Amino acid sequence: MTEPYEVVLALHSLTRWLVLAMACVAEALALHGWWARRAFGVRDRRVARSWVALTDLQISLGLTLYFAASPVARLARADLAAAWTSPVLRFFGVLHPSLAACAAIAAHAAWLGARRAPSSAVSHRRIALGAAAMLALLACAIPWPGGVPPRPLLRLP
Repeated sequence: MTEPYEVVLALHSLTRWLVLAMACVAEALALHGWWARRAFGVRDRRVARSWVALTDLQISLGLTLYFAASPVARLARADLAAAWTSPVLRFFGVLHPSLAACAAIAAHAAWLGARRAPSSAVSHRRIALGAAAMLALLACAIPWPGGVPPRPLLRLP
C-alpha cells in the first residue's frame, strides 16, 4: 500500500513541472505582449491566473510535506542549527522552502501588480518580470539530478 507521504511527494513532483511550464507560458506571452505593445487581454489574464493557481497548489503540497509528511523536513525542523551541517537537511529544511516561498511571492506580486497596472504595457512587464524572477528562484529551489541532494526528475509512488 502506498504511504500518504509518497502520494503527496509524487503530486508535488508532478505539479513542479506544471508550474514551470505555466511560468514559461506566462513569461513568453508577457514578453510578446510587452514588445508587440498588445493589449493585456482575456488570454493574458487566464494564463496569469492559472500560473498563480498552480503555484498555490504547489505551495500547499509543499507545506503539507514540510509540516506533516516529510521525515527529512521533520529532522531539519527538530534542530535547524544542526541542519546546516547536512547538505540534505539544509536544502530541504531551509533552502528549498525559503526559495519556493519567495518564488510564490514573486508570482503573486506580479499578478497583483498586473491587475492594478495603469496600462497594458505595465501589466505585461510586471508579469514578465515576475515570471522571470520565479523561474530563477525555482531553478535554485528544485532538487535536480546530480545536484546536492540528487533527486529524480519525476518521483512516482
